Amino acid sequence: MMYSGDHKTKEGFLEILSIYAGINRGISTTVQTHFPELKPALLPSYSLSISPDELSEWWISGYFTIYCNFKVTTDPHGWKNSYYDRVVPSFSFSRSIDELPIISLLASYFEATANQRSDGLRADVNIYAIKSCMEVVNLFEFFPLLSCKQDEFNVWAKIVEDKEKLQVRNSKLSLSRVMKHFIDLDLELDRIRKRNNS
Repeated sequence: MMYSGDHKTKEGFLEILSIYAGINRGISTTVQTHFPELKPALLPSYSLSISPDELSEWWISGYFTIYCNFKVTTDPHGWKNSYYDRVVPSFSFSRSIDELPIISLLASYFEATANQRSDGLRADVNIYAIKSCMEVVNLFEFFPLLSCKQDEFNVWAKIVEDKEKLQVRNSKLSLSRVMKHFIDLDLELDRIRKRNNS
């Protein structure tokens, strides 16, 4: 609707607001104050009795457009660890326990597991394996996140791809050079994340 300019008309803007009102936590107090007549849109119901292979990649991308995390842990210390083990990218997402069926289906798509928190209120999925991270890279390169999250993804994907290349290279690479490369990318990712959150 926004790409076609519908949000610039009163009717289109109100339709977008009604969709907003129908998702997640509903209408905020501020929006309710300015639009007291706003009614939440009736959202379609979905059947979750499908396999992960039947999920639309565009739907997955849309689902993660705002709420997902691209992180990297770098540990330049510890001589016992190779440069490969010192760089750990991860992709994670968390939702209310009410969305556990969807979260579990998405976790299965990435060959991961949804874990329910001890308080029973939320479910988390954390993906660390390089093979699974590469699946995330392949997905969002072909079906981009249509938000500022794509900027985070682009740097994170570079880290994942460079780490994956280290598996096939010889071990004669300079440890300090390799770690500087990853630490610099991690700092760039952090800058983008802070900018997006401000």
